[in-house]
Amino acid sequence: MVVGSRPKTLKIGFVPHPNIIFCTVLEYSEGNDLDFFLKQNKSIPEREAKSIICQVVSALKYLNERKPPVIHYDLKPGNILLGSGQVAGEIKITDFGLSKLMTEDKYNPETGMDLTSQGAGTYWYLPPECFETGREPPKISSKVDIWSVGVIFFQCLFGKKPFGHNMSQADILHENTILHARSIVFPSTTKVSDGAKEFIRKCCTYRKDLRPDVFQLSNDDYLKPKAQLKHYLDTSTLPGPVGVPLNMATPPPSTCIDPSIPTPGSNQCIISGFPTNNPGNCAAQPHPQHILQHQQQATSFSVLQNQEATPSSQPSTLPPPNQTDFITRRCIS
Repeated sequence: MVVGSRPKTLKIGFVPHPNIIFCTVLEYSEGNDLDFFLKQNKSIPEREAKSIICQVVSALKYLNERKPPVIHYDLKPGNILLGSGQVAGEIKITDFGLSKLMTEDKYNPETGMDLTSQGAGTYWYLPPECFETGREPPKISSKVDIWSVGVIFFQCLFGKKPFGHNMSQADILHENTILHARSIVFPSTTKVSDGAKEFIRKCCTYRKDLRPDVFQLSNDDYLKPKAQLKHYLDTSTLPGPVGVPLNMATPPPSTCIDPSIPTPGSNQCIISGFPTNNPGNCAAQPHPQHILQHQQQATSFSVLQNQEATPSSQPSTLPPPNQTDFITRRCIS
């Protein structure tokens, strides 16, 4: 109906009538936002929080690959929608009301672009350069969103904002709280990996010229799946040596993850080159059971339920079973 009536809609749009109004139609999201979830649960385990951040960084990378690139400028938990209402699933970024287009006439790769809406935004999540004052407007870039990512990740892990947690926006502005935020202090009450802390420190680097940009952050070691896999292989106890089939059916390549195993999600999962039929089940960190399935998949055995395994007549095209680094994973948002 919308497509068919477009010519009429365009004509009506030029009619100066008080009863003709413009509406924005948005995609419906069934779940709540991340802010609501944090108010109900206070904090999120690192695994689930990392899955959210992985998707947010992927979305920011997409925005910066557009022509012209886009600065969101108001990235915060309230603008991150949880598709299922839970943290283990797909997220969507919303509210681009304060976003900035980095057009060639306004944006300089060396200095950035003028901040023409100083005072707008949510102060807890804005970087120091947004609060600078002087004769000339502050210069900003997409690194504004990188600072926000670090603050959001900190809040997810520790249940509080790193700067001005119990302060009002007026007090933050009056006391120059963010301008004085030169270092970040991590609570000792919550156990978080050193990798997560270092990732947050990078995001919340005070000097914007030393802060990573979106593309650098998307390639950060903490977000790389190889590091996640190594952690699981080093710390997980898998039943039996690699390549020894268990008394269980091996999933076919078209279903690379057992849908009965709940994992944090993204839009698509690719493991060993096999696309999953369960796009909502892409874990930011592989589940040990998933690793086990693919180790079995790498052998030349055909395992049948409650029957003795026999060698497969089809030669395996996958790497040898004694190689564990063949399992690769990437999340696509």
